[in-house]
Amino acid sequence: MAVKSKQKNNKILLLAYLFLIPQMGMILFAFLFVMKEVNLPSISYVQVTSLTCLGIIISFFMYLSILRSRQFEKLDILFMIFIIIDTFYMFSDFVYWTVDGNPSFYILNIIANLIYCICPVFLTIIFWILMDILIRRPDSLYRIFSMVFYLAALVSMLFLFGNLFGKYYYFISPVSGIYQRGPLYNLYVIFPTLMFMICLVYIALSSLPLNRKLILMSYPILPFVGMVVRLLFNGNANLLSIETFCAVTFFYTNMYVRRVNELSGRSRALTESRLRALQLQINPHFLYNTLSSAASLCDSNPEEAQEMIYLLSDYLRDNYSDISKPSVIPFPEEIDHLNHYLSIEKIRFPGIHIQYDLQSVDFNIPGMTLQPLVENSIRHGFRKRRGRIGTILISSCKTEDGWEVAVTDDGIGFFETEDKDEENRHIGIRNVRTRLELLCDGRLTVESVPGKGTVCLIFIPEK
Repeated sequence: MAVKSKQKNNKILLLAYLFLIPQMGMILFAFLFVMKEVNLPSISYVQVTSLTCLGIIISFFMYLSILRSRQFEKLDILFMIFIIIDTFYMFSDFVYWTVDGNPSFYILNIIANLIYCICPVFLTIIFWILMDILIRRPDSLYRIFSMVFYLAALVSMLFLFGNLFGKYYYFISPVSGIYQRGPLYNLYVIFPTLMFMICLVYIALSSLPLNRKLILMSYPILPFVGMVVRLLFNGNANLLSIETFCAVTFFYTNMYVRRVNELSGRSRALTESRLRALQLQINPHFLYNTLSSAASLCDSNPEEAQEMIYLLSDYLRDNYSDISKPSVIPFPEEIDHLNHYLSIEKIRFPGIHIQYDLQSVDFNIPGMTLQPLVENSIRHGFRKRRGRIGTILISSCKTEDGWEVAVTDDGIGFFETEDKDEENRHIGIRNVRTRLELLCDGRLTVESVPGKGTVCLIFIPEK
């Protein structure tokens, strides 16, 4: 069955690739139609600046999406820089189209064109660094490619800054304020072309799957096509910044977003694994303590020991399947679980009284949260007290941004300096705190006054 399913998937995949042929044909036909019907040299200022402004807006939202994720690994920072440089690239193009031909903005036109020429070099450098992270091939071939790549980038930068004095690549007429190409305009294209070719060859030689190779190749190819168009058409046919933006957007949506989703999936799997480990830790702890209590009654009071074992059996049958799940449950269900547990503990500690002040119950809480806290109050707050008597108050209320649940006892308490020692010796508080953080971004604080008691305060955020 597995072999047949795999063969079926291969046939579907082959059919899907075959459909790329007519799609590419339609794209080519549409491109030729646009080239014929739209006179590229006569593209208007409004058309280009509208596209540029739209690109700047979309880039802003892409940058905002990375910022809101609050992930600042090297990959995230590089993508943020990538988008920022591309935004400057488009904005400099917008400024050029706005001020070109106006002598009053001669200096601004020079600055805009310098930024416009430098940005593609920096974009390609950032892209090369990103490829190093995404491909992960730090071998001798990569070092050779890097040496040639950065040499071409350095020469390209020197060429551009030298043009400020030599005006061999382009110049702005101080009289008319119009951008004009210099005698060595076509020579400069050699350096970006070399950088693009190095990127393409390096991607082709990588061990990535074909679909990821094609996605990575989108960035060098689209700007290269725009550069060729810029050579074929003089003046206002320049759409290089728009094509570069399209490449950056395609690269962002298909590589960065996919990578983030993969990392997010791994993070969720790791969190679930930690939660299962915590649950496996706390359930045997609960069983151990309950069975120890039953064993201690076998000699002194066999009937109560028998009753305790029956109650434990009922408890496990009714509730264990629910509390074993590492998830949140409605608060009333957690109270029911706690009452089942207390019916067992009251046999051994009849002098302990439980009171409730539940002002709000319409929220969820991680399962098996209250039981370890109440257990700590009984065993460490009252067990050493003469008569083993005391009161535990369980309260809940709604706050402005969530809910608060408090487990308060009037036991013997402990000094604040002993707080960490208490948590290190007993897994209950530490376990509850960790599960609250992982499952609902909640928190647990413990305050105690020797001789007066302890308060365990749980906060569940409304979000």
